[in-house]
Amino acid sequence: MGFSALAQDKKPVIGDRFVLHVSEYHHLESLLAPQKNFILKKNGVVNFKSLHGVPLYVSAVKTKKAYTRLILKRLDGRKFFNAFSSISVNYEQALELGEIQQKN
Repeated sequence: MGFSALAQDKKPVIGDRFVLHVSEYHHLESLLAPQKNFILKKNGVVNFKSLHGVPLYVSAVKTKKAYTRLILKRLDGRKFFNAFSSISVNYEQALELGEIQQKN
């Protein structure tokens, strides 16, 4: 059993910590966030590169039929894109793509 298989067996709980990893294309496939135009309307800054390595914690876990949705907040208390206090990710997809990594 590889590391990714072990990580997927453990269900996330409130308070778990993760680190965000942004790909070289500066896009997060598993991110369930507003589109760029909505971020800009809230005077936000669309900069995915600034999210790389950001420490996060789970503030809520919502289980859907097809996937587990995590509501993540930054440990430093800052807002994502200078506009949103939290973001949602598809947990299974994010682990598979390596976009989030659990932190001890």
